[in-house]
Amino acid sequence: MRLGATIDQYFDSSDPEAYLGECQKCGYRSAPCPQVSLRETEKLHFIRDAFSKADVLIGEVQAWVNPLDPRPEKRAENLKRIAESIAIADEIGAACCVTVAGTLDTRDYIACDTPHPDNFLDSTFDAVIEWVRKILKETRPRRTKLCLEMSPWTPLDGPEVYQKIIEIVQDPALAVHLDPSNAILNTRIFFSTPAHVNHCFDLLGRWIVSAHAKDLYYASVVDLRHVNFVEVIPGRGVLDYRTFLRRGEQVSADLPLIMEHLPRREDYAAGAAYNRSMAREIGVTVLSRHRSYKRCLMRGTMCAESARLIVGFIGLGRMGRPMATNIARRGFPLHVYNRTRSTAVEFAESTGAAVSDSPAELASKCDVLVTMVADGAAVDAIYNGPAGVMEGIRPGKIGMEMSTIGPESVMRLGAQLQSRGARLVDAPVSGSVAFAEKAELMVMAGGAAEDVDRVRPVLNAMAARVFHVGSLGRGATLKLAVNGIVYGLSEALSEALVLAERAGIERSTAYEVFASSVIAAPFVHYRRAAFERPDEAPVTLRLALALKDMDLLLAMSRQLQVSTPQAETNQRVLGDAVRDGFQDRDMSAVAEYLRKQMTKTG
Repeated sequence: MRLGATIDQYFDSSDPEAYLGECQKCGYRSAPCPQVSLRETEKLHFIRDAFSKADVLIGEVQAWVNPLDPRPEKRAENLKRIAESIAIADEIGAACCVTVAGTLDTRDYIACDTPHPDNFLDSTFDAVIEWVRKILKETRPRRTKLCLEMSPWTPLDGPEVYQKIIEIVQDPALAVHLDPSNAILNTRIFFSTPAHVNHCFDLLGRWIVSAHAKDLYYASVVDLRHVNFVEVIPGRGVLDYRTFLRRGEQVSADLPLIMEHLPRREDYAAGAAYNRSMAREIGVTVLSRHRSYKRCLMRGTMCAESARLIVGFIGLGRMGRPMATNIARRGFPLHVYNRTRSTAVEFAESTGAAVSDSPAELASKCDVLVTMVADGAAVDAIYNGPAGVMEGIRPGKIGMEMSTIGPESVMRLGAQLQSRGARLVDAPVSGSVAFAEKAELMVMAGGAAEDVDRVRPVLNAMAARVFHVGSLGRGATLKLAVNGIVYGLSEALSEALVLAERAGIERSTAYEVFASSVIAAPFVHYRRAAFERPDEAPVTLRLALALKDMDLLLAMSRQLQVSTPQAETNQRVLGDAVRDGFQDRDMSAVAEYLRKQMTKTG
């Protein structure tokens, strides 16, 4: 992560060159934007270029005004200020523009998030949704995000409300700025900050683009009958920084982590020392002046160039579409290609992505090229067919193959790319469409460590966990092993459910018992609707593709001379179901196939 501080608490930020120099002296690798207006074009360009060259990421453009001010003229003025701040953030490539949800209080001479009894009415929440939608429609940011800060006296007082706002607004330009200290609302949370921090990341992690590093302690030991928390130097309060830093790095190695509200340079230095010490202790990377630019790239942080990685995505199917959507939400410039062009055009209209006319064109425009398609034949056509990737790929670029294909195919593709001076990472995923939509997939990445690190920010946009499992091809190997377990469990559930039904037990009752027993893996829970109501549940993985995966697994087991009798049985049952017309049904339809066989035999 990139540690920074609001040094304008003690340092004049009107001179961006001096401001940048102070950031560098303190070893900060992110910073709030220095003072600048949208009219100061030359100054904006200097900030953009100088901070990028110095590898100091502008983590936020601050717009601390009240967008809910009940005075019409003042509210219009404040919304204009937010719109201009978004434009500044977009121009300089800042991670976000951050403001508050607003308050119905008019004491803006105190702050922009002061108390008012009507702040928590449904009508006030609706007003927040209205102004956020309006401002995003007006500004349409391309490179930055609009973020809101949680604040205890405003409608946005916790992570649940933040999640609700994002899901209602449904705009990829709205993201999360996380300040967990601001959501510590009572003594129970105060004394359980590990759970609190985890809860914030669990709900909001896939949208987080910046964070504040603060700490809290109680204000007085004289009168503890009234709750009164105060901000203190990081490490001197109750916030669990072990959890905070670990979860932050999982979001992005480039996440801005900005300390604030401290009066002196020495206070920020003490907070920075604590963060760096804790990071070393738990094995988390917090960038400082002691790490060179080249080493940053090798560690997989996004730095000046890779912060603007251009991503290409091929394959906007059931899994590919939500994965590509999350890449767009994280702010990566995105180009897409799909065999059915109308699908790509519709996706681009909803996300702002650019549509390429061929894999070759897409490959020529991007730094990282992701493929997520049905099988090895589709991958081969994309790379080696007419106007394929191999015609457009350039030296130094990376292919990221996320489909389920065999390790031999991965190795052949890797050799092809290497002959063009490009690299390959195989990064298949585990998780259903629902997990893809929530950016909670698990990735098994194979390839050189420096290549995996380089694409990790893109992987983090789609996944909750990323495992580097070894050299090229190891990701595909482990993916097939995982799928062998999944299909074995699916077959066992199908057989057990049909057996229970045959004995006169209600399907829902039997499944409830399965889901409450020792076999209750996450798969058993999230596949429940598909097994209980097979005619209503959407198709998440076609049986034909499941059979393809089992064929690949058995081919690999034969090559490795490993006996896999259960996999052979599962392959036979899947094959029988496919030949009986179930090829386009969901993988859980094995139970339906067994019911049909039972009917045939009486």
